[in-house]
Amino acid sequence: MSHLPKKPFIFLDFDGTITRADALIAIMEAFGPKGWEKLKQQTLSREISVREGVGAMFSLIPSRQKEKIISFVKKNVKIREGFPDFLDFCKKGKIEYRVISGGLDFYIDPLLKKFVSQENILCNSSDFSSKTIEVLWEYPCDPYCHLDCGFCKLSLIRTCDPGIYWRILVGDSVTDFGAASIVDLVIARDTLLEHCQETGIPVRPFHDFSEVIEAIKQGSD
Repeated sequence: MSHLPKKPFIFLDFDGTITRADALIAIMEAFGPKGWEKLKQQTLSREISVREGVGAMFSLIPSRQKEKIISFVKKNVKIREGFPDFLDFCKKGKIEYRVISGGLDFYIDPLLKKFVSQENILCNSSDFSSKTIEVLWEYPCDPYCHLDCGFCKLSLIRTCDPGIYWRILVGDSVTDFGAASIVDLVIARDTLLEHCQETGIPVRPFHDFSEVIEAIKQGSD
């Protein structure tokens, strides 16, 4: 891909993108008490912000459940097909990438540690020192974003120089809407795919990572 005028830089969502199912939702379905479903719907409908919704959902779960949640995630949440091949593709092409997720480190890191180095994973941190799980918001919105993202993908992608990089987003959900509006290529599934089609953002669909690789190759032609 050396003929490209710009170097590709890929931003990857985690829940429902790298994973087949949304790990955060799977955790809530297994461990969340009554009331979490309303918070989910309010977040997806954008009635409340992602920061507010995710923070409130995790605050419903006792901190003592940490190890049980990690075991549950490792057993039940599967990596999407083709992901190791995608990483090989990036390595061979010397393509930079980052996993960017509004999920929490305590369940993301165990799932990704054999695939992705720690410096390539950006996500929210977690605190178990209180009775319930607290989300630590380490990647807030910059002065140009007013969405109260909690984990602001839009702000992160803005730090990647568009004069140098061909910025690519691979995602699936409402947390990727803002980022999709500023990148050069969107590769999407599920809610993000529908959003891009409805709002006129150019998008390439995917079901597994072999299609992500092909979309990147086609986009570079």
